[in-house]
Amino acid sequence: MKQKKKTKTIQSSPGKILRRKFLIVFFMSAAALSIAFSFLFFFRVKTISVLYNQKMTADEILAAADIPLNRHIFSVNVKKAESSVLSLSPYIKSVSVKRKFPSEIIIESVEYTADFYVKIDEKYYLVSDSLLILEEISDSELLDIEAAELRLPDIDTDEKQFGIGKKIVFLEKADKETIPLLMKTLSESSLFESFTKLYLDEEANLTAVVDGRYTIKFGNKKDLEEKLDLCEEAVVYLTENMASITGTLYAWTAEKVTFEITGVA
Repeated sequence: MKQKKKTKTIQSSPGKILRRKFLIVFFMSAAALSIAFSFLFFFRVKTISVLYNQKMTADEILAAADIPLNRHIFSVNVKKAESSVLSLSPYIKSVSVKRKFPSEIIIESVEYTADFYVKIDEKYYLVSDSLLILEEISDSELLDIEAAELRLPDIDTDEKQFGIGKKIVFLEKADKETIPLLMKTLSESSLFESFTKLYLDEEANLTAVVDGRYTIKFGNKKDLEEKLDLCEEAVVYLTENMASITGTLYAWTAEKVTFEITGVA
């Protein structure tokens, strides 16, 4: 018969168990204190970076954000800082304030550009491609700006509707719906930055001047994207092969564009 193996039981003394428990509690407490110490003393704002600002200076954005150095990074009110910077100027389109551990705050701002100027009630205003009114300028300042001239149908100039930081509102219902869509389509075209003048009449018929050399008559909004594509190709061809010629491009339909020579540059 096989003999049963004898098992040996080793029991820790009460003193050893207490010491083991003490060491476990000690090291866990030390780790917790270390984490708490790091959290309280090391995660402090040491650097604030401002990115992508053009119109507004970094100092102006920093002043609006009002984030003191050495403040604990988790105590920075990100939403409040974003709101304060956003309200700084109509030029600021969006703001993002982010924490970069262990000690940096990054403020990224996106700004509108003054793509056009309009004349309304004998005053001049700079506006974005989405028709947001950015600022009022004097007629003497027109020579120093790169914005294109923009002529629009009748605008609602009631003080509740019109002003700096507000989008242009049109009197006619059809214009309210049509013209913002036209502007969006135009802004996505490669010709957009070459526009020196842009005219929209009461029927929202569109005329554009490219580089002061080519006048493009688009007619109504129908098939505008296709018309723009044709005109882009035509302008490239004319620039490369008939550089000294000026004229008018007629893009009445999406099928073809015709060119009429009007002069020599």
